[in-house]
Amino acid sequence: MAEVLRVPQDEIETNEDDCYFEAVYQGKPFTGIAWSDEDGEYSEISYVNGTAQGRSFSLFPNGAMSSEEWVEQGRTVKSVCWWPPGQIIWRRHTPGFTQFFYRDGTLGIERTAQYERLFYASGALRQEQVFETAGAVCRYFGEDGRLAAEWRRVGDGLRWKEVDFSFQDAYIREHYEKLLEDRDFERCFQHWLGEPPKASKFRRFGPLEEEKDRGEIGAVICRLLRSENLQVRYFGITLAGIYQVNEAKALLQEALSVEVCPPAVRRLDGNGMSYGRTIAEAARRALEKFRR
Repeated sequence: MAEVLRVPQDEIETNEDDCYFEAVYQGKPFTGIAWSDEDGEYSEISYVNGTAQGRSFSLFPNGAMSSEEWVEQGRTVKSVCWWPPGQIIWRRHTPGFTQFFYRDGTLGIERTAQYERLFYASGALRQEQVFETAGAVCRYFGEDGRLAAEWRRVGDGLRWKEVDFSFQDAYIREHYEKLLEDRDFERCFQHWLGEPPKASKFRRFGPLEEEKDRGEIGAVICRLLRSENLQVRYFGITLAGIYQVNEAKALLQEALSVEVCPPAVRRLDGNGMSYGRTIAEAARRALEKFRR
């Protein structure tokens, strides 16, 4: 059996955008294994006629597995990744099925062509989207398993609109501050809260279909402004400006001294956002809206 050619990765030229294609060694399409060892992290990619094929992998400095992929003609058909020190699965992918895991191995996100499900670190279901021909049915759950909100997404794949919100009103009233520690719940909460002042009426989208008292809206937003969670407080500041909550002005003035940003939000799949303004800057912008 012929010995497999093994060559350092930096001696092989590949496609600039994707190293799994157009691998060339000494002027010829490369067949063999390209290896690298940078800062103690070892990796191998297997090529056939200049295209990645078969098993590729990388190791942590301690020798534990970091990632493993199975490739067919340059395209990944299955991949598994681990958190350091290489004992816990982080991401598992096959065509049409992807899972992301928390550090302790608890399932965090699961995606197929039929649905997407997001889970709390405890393992409880947090969000669910069940895809249909013209959109999706979406649900949001508390960590105790209670359904908090349900709505639909409709659109053509390029533009989406969220409609038909329904809420477990009593549950949200009791738990909204905790629910808002997840940014994904913010859009649900604002629909639950009601229309902003420019609309002719404030209405709850919950089961009672009655006008929500302005004092109640103010009390809810002031509670958010007192939250120790900076993300929740930031959202409350934004709402105070949108809803022109006069009783929140004193709390907004207090917030002018908080020159920090809430922590960046990152999901297991790498998606997320950072805050572009400090608490103080957000409060200043909210106060300006009262002067217009």
